[in-house]
Amino acid sequence: MIYPHGEMEEAAIRWLLLERKCVAAYTERHPTGYWRPDAIGVLSSRRVIEIEIKRTVADFRQDRMKPNVMQWRAGADWRPYQFYYMLPVEIVESCEVPEFAGVIQVVDQYQVTVVRRAPINNKANKMKPKSVAKAIRQQSLQVMAMMGDLVSLRRRLEHAWQEYRLQKGSTQ
Repeated sequence: MIYPHGEMEEAAIRWLLLERKCVAAYTERHPTGYWRPDAIGVLSSRRVIEIEIKRTVADFRQDRMKPNVMQWRAGADWRPYQFYYMLPVEIVESCEVPEFAGVIQVVDQYQVTVVRRAPINNKANKMKPKSVAKAIRQQSLQVMAMMGDLVSLRRRLEHAWQEYRLQKGSTQ
């Protein structure tokens, strides 16, 4: 089964906030703007945990050619405090995960398990307080956008329900 990317992102954010107790967690953005990780969490120590989501073995293998992954393999010191691959349970055994990464397996949108903890990179830089504030603000903006989407959806459902009741009433 191929899991929707959005559901895996939600699972990653939940894991970062609830299990790792990150002060901020969000998707597709890096607080300093250097790259766009699938999910990122900021710990109270101002260190970063990054999660890269791979839904298929082919997608996982293609990731090896990304410039940041190649630099990490070469021993660059700028990788995050911890780095994880989030993989569907069906492909975990088929992927050769590099030593610098941990593995989180996804059983479904609400059930994830850490198969291998990511090693800690003590050389990782701490985020500047200003960048942490920006990260928290971005997380708040994502939540506000989702709330706006929910309000809009609710209005459309109420409107559709009223139309349905009017149509049903006029046919009786």
